[in-house]
Amino acid sequence: MNPIRTKTPKSISAHLLPLCARVSNSEPVYVDVAPFPGALPNECFENVRIQTEKYGGDIVHGWSIAEWPGVYAEAQFHAVWRSPDQKLLCVTPSIEGEVRILFLPDSSRRYEGFQVDNVRIPLIDNHYVREFIAEAERMHRVMNRGDRAFSREVAIPREELFPIVKRMNDLMKRMERLEQK
Repeated sequence: MNPIRTKTPKSISAHLLPLCARVSNSEPVYVDVAPFPGALPNECFENVRIQTEKYGGDIVHGWSIAEWPGVYAEAQFHAVWRSPDQKLLCVTPSIEGEVRILFLPDSSRRYEGFQVDNVRIPLIDNHYVREFIAEAERMHRVMNRGDRAFSREVAIPREELFPIVKRMNDLMKRMERLEQK
């Protein structure tokens, strides 16, 4: 997810339902964020594994839903902890400082050791937004080509990544203007 612009939606509104239906047949729920000391950002699968080993409970695979209001929404493959008393809790710290997330359980998915691309939909009919989504998908393909898919830290040649990052930054500036209209 883009930590600069996307946030947890304030409500489960109709414009998010097509995204939710695209990734799972479950109902989205709000889940509190309560990381344990030492939990790492962006390491939800490992954080939940540690939590279940220490306190019992289960891992629940699914999607964290975020939006740039009026611009686009995205689902990020994610995991939360189901405590022994059946309460869902996100034990992974949020880079964005979120205190709750919108979580969409997906019992058909399991973490298999590689990155899963976010699923994105435009919330406005705009070519900049569509191109931004295409560039984000392209970035995922470049960053996860071949053995890169299974590595936490990868060295990607500048000439592969820089043009994508540059274009995405340019598109974000253009998309910011959509907010102001």
